[in-house]
Amino acid sequence: MAYREVTMVEVKEVLRLWLGEMGKRRIAARLGLDPKTVRGYIGAARALGLERPAGDAALTDGLVGQVLAARRGRARRPHGDRGNAAPSSGTSSSGICAPRCGSRRFASCCAARA
Repeated sequence: MAYREVTMVEVKEVLRLWLGEMGKRRIAARLGLDPKTVRGYIGAARALGLERPAGDAALTDGLVGQVLAARRGRARRPHGDRGNAAPSSGTSSSGICAPRCGSRRFASCCAARA
């Protein structure tokens, strides 16, 4: 499934439905979102102090903006950074110690020799 941005209107609708006592899976099905995405936005709103007894009056554009900033501000590993993780001393990017013995057990085989 392709990645797509969740709009501010959709986040506000997620929170409005949740405040109206609808479950996370039903919200996800109604809006066409993944249940984990719905859970994440609700969790961010709860961390900012939004609770169900507060009602729709507590749902302001400022709060929705803070929820979006909290969710999008999470640090993530950049895509395509896998090749930089391999040690540079005598190993290939697949983790095989080809120049020396061909073993996949770099730590026990070639690390002592390096």
